[in-house]
Amino acid sequence: SLSDREIRTLATRVYDLPLDLQTLTAMEQIMKDCAKELPKEYVLEPPTETYYDKEMPLVTKYLALHCDPLISLMNKTQQGKHKY
Repeated sequence: SLSDREIRTLATRVYDLPLDLQTLTAMEQIMKDCAKELPKEYVLEPPTETYYDKEMPLVTKYLALHCDPLISLMNKTQQGKHKY
């Protein structure tokens, strides 16, 4: 699962810097919306992790891999890079 800091680090890789609170909140909202679409057994409450947003579900690998808007944001960062 991703911690609050790891979510912020992911946001810095996906969005242009400097990162503001509105952009970070928008990314967290994407994750919350994706969690609503998943089956209940895959949406976990954070047992030990405390997020800035108290309504944020635990961001697991399953959630990240099944969240199409998040995947498209991550894929945009990989476009246009040349190997050599």
